[in-house]
Amino acid sequence: MRSLLKEVAAARSCGYMTIYGCADPGEPVDEKKCMLKDATYYKQSGERKDRKRGSMDQVDATEMSKYSVVAGHIRHSYVESLYPTSTETAVFTFVREPVARWISGIFYIRKELPKISREDALDMLVGEIGGKEIGESKNVYPRYLLSDAELLLEMSEEENAKKVVERLGELSFVGVVERWDESLTMLGKLLGSRDSSAIRKVLLKYKGKKRNTSRKEGDLDTEGWVQELKSKRPESYDTLVYKLRYEQMIYDEGVRLFDARKKKGKIASTRVGRVGKDD
Repeated sequence: MRSLLKEVAAARSCGYMTIYGCADPGEPVDEKKCMLKDATYYKQSGERKDRKRGSMDQVDATEMSKYSVVAGHIRHSYVESLYPTSTETAVFTFVREPVARWISGIFYIRKELPKISREDALDMLVGEIGGKEIGESKNVYPRYLLSDAELLLEMSEEENAKKVVERLGELSFVGVVERWDESLTMLGKLLGSRDSSAIRKVLLKYKGKKRNTSRKEGDLDTEGWVQELKSKRPESYDTLVYKLRYEQMIYDEGVRLFDARKKKGKIASTRVGRVGKDD
């Protein structure tokens, strides 16, 4: 997604910025921890200026105004604070089916997976499901979509999920990973595809490309692993579904909003930012 947004920004000849590291669980946003990974903007002369690395406390409001597209691991409330005087800021995220998202995350973290057999990888997943680190600590949505004040209340996982469900309705757009091509078509309206053939070209390039590549070529993709777990380790699959039940609540609301907005076909803004993770 970040590479797509970077190309969209280039097509619009506007600024793009990637931020990460400023959404630690249960902690307020600290700009000294919010790291600028890379940023690009175009001067009026057409000259391109790149900036690499650094903390966000070194980026003042004047410089921030040069960036129209912001992406990364960013808390919802922090995105809004970056553009305090703008009435055009649009925040969007993607939701993903919880079991697929969890499996994808495990495959991303466990770098040894390409070297082990499919059966051993399945056993590893079962072992992870039996652990304690699946519930709230693995539900990333509260981390990105709740405010500092809400997180400091230390609410239950169910209460956090209900708050996130409310917050999803406030976003400009919620995409669905399992409906990737449809989501890009709708997202295009937010990014200005109606008025730009260059943006339409970028979106077309990325359609059909959402695939997990954490394992060796020719192996199962994430959705295939969901079915593998479900068919060969049904008890573990059911346990995982139960542990991710509050994340499922968030996903279901995301899909509902997606369908409702698709039916209405109304998304419009000029400055965009993405919060949260989809895999």
